[in-house]
Amino acid sequence: MAPRTMVKCDDCGKYSVPGPANCEYCGASLRGAARVEVDESEKGSPTGIASTPPATFVPVTSNRVVVTDFDMPFGSMVMFMVKWAFASIPAMLVLGIVAGILIAMFGALIGLGSLVRP
Repeated sequence: MAPRTMVKCDDCGKYSVPGPANCEYCGASLRGAARVEVDESEKGSPTGIASTPPATFVPVTSNRVVVTDFDMPFGSMVMFMVKWAFASIPAMLVLGIVAGILIAMFGALIGLGSLVRP
């Protein structure tokens, strides 16, 4: 079999076919990775070279993550929601302050201050 060009991943050291932007095995970027000539005729395929992608291959086309299920005890979930509620309080305060400033600025621009009598 004739030698073929492969790309060696800098992170995991395995070989992938040229073309994909990320390693088939670890998902690391292959930009700037070394291209090497591999002869597959000796003793089958060299270590780390697969003629087809592994069974768990998922093409990396975006950084989107989809969570389908998680297992969390009820008590932990309640504590998580309570902490989340407390963490939202400063955000609401900041949004209220920003809204107040914007209302005051636009009110001054259109003359709403003249409607209020001392």
